[in-house]
Amino acid sequence: MFGYFDAHEDFLLLATAHTYGHGGDHQYVGRQALDAATPDRFTVIDVPIDTRLEYRLVLANAPSRPDDARRLLQEVRKLRAVAAERRLPLAFSPRAGSRSRSRTVRDAMQDRVGGGSRGGGRG
Repeated sequence: MFGYFDAHEDFLLLATAHTYGHGGDHQYVGRQALDAATPDRFTVIDVPIDTRLEYRLVLANAPSRPDDARRLLQEVRKLRAVAAERRLPLAFSPRAGSRSRSRTVRDAMQDRVGGGSRGGGRG
């Protein structure tokens, strides 16, 4: 039914994953490990967060308030660093800043990360 076929000479396959094929980790717990042959067929390229794109995404939600957008982004980046340092099961992707119009990221995640204006948490 499917079999083999000839790929176009310009064909390029891109695949994404949250883990490196070893299964779940502290952040992505529901992932399954891949057999050794599967990751051997790919070249892993770790893509860091594009900070300029991240800023543009945040600014798009408040184009008339660039100072607020910068402050919000600083908070997201601080929380991202704390979550990574403490190995918390939280992801602060660029979406964290672009989705935070109704509540600040600090307010939404305070109990999980701790420390800050609302008190409490796991400090």
